[in-house]
Amino acid sequence: AGSYLRCNGLTTLTMIQWSQQDYKDPINFDLDDVSVILTGENDGPSTGIVLAVRGRDDGNAPSGWANNFALGTLVIGDEPGDVVTLLSGHAYNDPVGDDRAALYVSTLDMSSGASLQIPSDISLYYKTLIGGASAFTYELTVFSGTGSGYFAPGNTPSISAIALLGQTFDRWIGDVQYLDDPDSAVTIVTMPSGSVKVEATYIRDPEYALIVSRGMGSGSYAEGTTVTIEAYSYLDGTSFLRWIGDTEYLSDPDCARTTLSMPATSVNLTGIYRRGDDFLVGGDRGFASIGDALDAATTGSTIIVFAGVYEALDLARPSLTGKHLTLSSDYLTTLSARATTVLDGNRVGPAVVF
Repeated sequence: AGSYLRCNGLTTLTMIQWSQQDYKDPINFDLDDVSVILTGENDGPSTGIVLAVRGRDDGNAPSGWANNFALGTLVIGDEPGDVVTLLSGHAYNDPVGDDRAALYVSTLDMSSGASLQIPSDISLYYKTLIGGASAFTYELTVFSGTGSGYFAPGNTPSISAIALLGQTFDRWIGDVQYLDDPDSAVTIVTMPSGSVKVEATYIRDPEYALIVSRGMGSGSYAEGTTVTIEAYSYLDGTSFLRWIGDTEYLSDPDCARTTLSMPATSVNLTGIYRRGDDFLVGGDRGFASIGDALDAATTGSTIIVFAGVYEALDLARPSLTGKHLTLSSDYLTTLSARATTVLDGNRVGPAVVF
């Protein structure tokens, strides 16, 4: 009687070997008449005094629990500013136990003005409280979000969901009865006299197809995703000219490597190349139509047309006015290939063979 155990500084007191039956005292030692005093280092405020509790798994306080305590008196700190955290280990080494731990004390002394942090996996039972319970702080655990910490009952901390690429916040789950609005990504928690655990849940954003021909970057992306595309490099004397297609979404359609912010629709882009100063039509590098090449070409340009059938009516482009251009199939080296390169008059007039 009257003995005590004093722990100074960043000290850990571990309670082990709890009885599996009848919530009796620890097997290896009896602390019923001992006061455990946790104080700050060198009589100054501490931010890390820890009482590590390793006890049996805890559900509800058992009947008769008032007569079964691990400690006689637990004194929290010796001056205002001390912070004591109950840090649990695993529950009593029982294969059917869980990770919750329980600490039973006869007298809990909070008269020093220190604060006591109680994690979510600890249950603390006491018969007599000296000092106010207002110094108790309980753990708020926020999964997939921010705002975790220790708070006194009645405090109203704010919690926030995390902005995740390709996902949209859906709702909070867990102890949502303490939230102002479980459907809001940013909301307020009103802390009870106990721990709170909440988790932000998300739904995957819809994805849209990006098709890049003659380049890299194809895939499925959520709206708002920044995607980099890059045209292929060839060793046959051709060089990148520009992108065509849904170029309104590109940051620079004239750059071989560029970016786009994915819209809520599919996007198709094709890389166009030239050989020297000549514009190309057809093949696996050029414009799809002669008309598109006419729009791009400037006075004095040569447009090389590869084997294929092209609509003659496509030549009626306003951009052609005032331009002096040369259309040629000189890169076709065989008579048979040249014979297959025609301007189809769409049955309105004769076909012109290059």
